[in-house]
Amino acid sequence: MKTRNGFVSNSSSQSWIVRGMVVNLSDIEDILQIEADERRPSNSIRKAIMEKFPETKISEWESSINVWENMNWFRSSDGDSCESLIIGRSIGGPEDGDWEIIPEHDDNELLELLAKILSLKVTEIELNTYFRYISTDNY
Repeated sequence: MKTRNGFVSNSSSQSWIVRGMVVNLSDIEDILQIEADERRPSNSIRKAIMEKFPETKISEWESSINVWENMNWFRSSDGDSCESLIIGRSIGGPEDGDWEIIPEHDDNELLELLAKILSLKVTEIELNTYFRYISTDNY
């Protein structure tokens, strides 16, 4: 039997600050004419956007646009399903314990890009700023 003496940690954390909007998964599937993968719908949506709009840069870091599941990161064993996504631009992601300056940004380019992808008018889009922090601590 192993015993631990003192403080032992195996942990990591990650955070995102995103400027964008929440989109219902079934709505974006209809717009892009695809059926997203149930397990990671963001991957399917990202791929469909790249194929339909090849001029759009898509990556997780400092991109023109990206897609994230709008659900708890730690899915339950009951098999939570994703019903909506956040589509937008990463505007920051501080490291554990750090402060980060969020640069001023012009929403016009993002609004135009989202309007094109989602077949909406710019005036129909309501942008918000989202923050997610994930910590996996194992002591």
